Amino acid sequence: MLNEFWNFYTGLFSNENLAIRIGAFAATVAAITFLLNFVFKPTWAYIKDYFSKISAVMGISHLLVHSAYGVGYDAPLLTVTITNKDRISKYIKNPSIKTSAKINGDNLFVVPKKQGTYPMKLEPGQQTTIEFDTQSLNNQILSRLSNNDKISAVVTDTTGKKYYSNKFTVKHILGHISVAKEMNR
Repeated sequence: MLNEFWNFYTGLFSNENLAIRIGAFAATVAAITFLLNFVFKPTWAYIKDYFSKISAVMGISHLLVHSAYGVGYDAPLLTVTITNKDRISKYIKNPSIKTSAKINGDNLFVVPKKQGTYPMKLEPGQQTTIEFDTQSLNNQILSRLSNNDKISAVVTDTTGKKYYSNKFTVKHILGHISVAKEMNR
């Protein structure tokens, strides 16, 4: 059946009637245009959007403070390093902290940051690091969670797509806070 249709279709281009040949050519162009605009283009946009990537990596940084009074350790910082791994610029919103357990019915917290304005533009390959003070994070969020609960960072772009970082347990972060306190004794 497909072979018969193909023979009929290709026969239209060699028909003696010029109007039929022009009609076959116009129908072919219309079919190709339809496929490109309504099938291939949206599929390509979906695939490109699905694989577009922003990387979010959470880490802990310790601060060593050296002054005339000696060496001291400040509370560690919870850092989120955000990298645009896409070939186009991306705009990100203020990163949030996500907890594995709910606190007062919510498990997603936006921590206000002084540095930078949001939405923030990230060029292709550009990287930015956001720092969260673990002491204030402990007072506001961590102290309300159990040691085995986990937290991660959530980075949202302006199209609403969310990117999740690696996770840390509360016990792990509190261990880093206690190390800094011990070093100051």
